[in-house]
Amino acid sequence: MKTIRLLIVDSQEVVRVGLRAVLEEVSGFEVAGDVATGAEALECVALQQPDVVLLALSLPDTDGVRVCQAIRSRYPRTRVIIFTSQRDEKALISSLLAGANGYVLKGIACRDLGQGIRLVAEGGSWFDSSLTDTVLLRLRGEAVAQANPDGDVLTPREKDILRLIAQGMTNKQIGEALELSPKTVRNYVSNLLAKLKVNNRAEAAAHAVRTNLVG
Repeated sequence: MKTIRLLIVDSQEVVRVGLRAVLEEVSGFEVAGDVATGAEALECVALQQPDVVLLALSLPDTDGVRVCQAIRSRYPRTRVIIFTSQRDEKALISSLLAGANGYVLKGIACRDLGQGIRLVAEGGSWFDSSLTDTVLLRLRGEAVAQANPDGDVLTPREKDILRLIAQGMTNKQIGEALELSPKTVRNYVSNLLAKLKVNNRAEAAAHAVRTNLVG
């Protein structure tokens, strides 16, 4: 089992210390660092190249959405989970569009936290269902009356893959579901990202829901 290297970013020392203590007890996890500011986070990501960043939204020098966007654009292999107490639909959507791979509320069970981090590290997405269900329903409702010109540019197979991306599946899981090789899935994903003019899988999933491409 590959060791997953983590960076914890939160302005509250007690949160950082608590998360470090919990996660260092989980087999297969290594905490590469814990920092309090956005500037420190970017510096640490550059030096440590962690697999996953647990990132708070409220930071002393900036907001977590901006830090997430910077990390995902500069270091696309580093995954980002927004870890926050803010039950805010706008913050969730902003995080998603910034490239976040997860949005989870503090207070989650330790076991679930570990499982979710591993899911994200392996290429999946992890968003708090109590928030995403409401947001997806609203976005779908707004899309019902809209035309869907982007849907026509995708092939039926690309639409299938986009639906599975929106469900949080990894390339490996998509390949198994559709009986495709990993290389073929990667090619399909690259093509549909280019056609939809988005930068990553999270933006593709958001676009799919917003334009009613995913039923």
